[in-house]
Amino acid sequence: MKVLIACISTPGNRYLLDLKSGLSTHAEVVWDADAFWNCQNEFDIIHIHWPEYLSFELESYLQTPPPLLLFE
Repeated sequence: MKVLIACISTPGNRYLLDLKSGLSTHAEVVWDADAFWNCQNEFDIIHIHWPEYLSFELESYLQTPPPLLLFE
């Protein structure tokens, strides 16, 4: 069985890390948002967790967050 976790990588989201770890003992698990958008490969299950995390805008924000504003 092949499972696709269609979500961009979000360090600190223990739910998705634990889900991948748990499912990996029973199935081949791929964590890749690009595979979802490019329709690469065939999967038995596609898990879309937080669909808004599939947007390019949020992905770019998570990869390069804006600096914190310092108030004087």
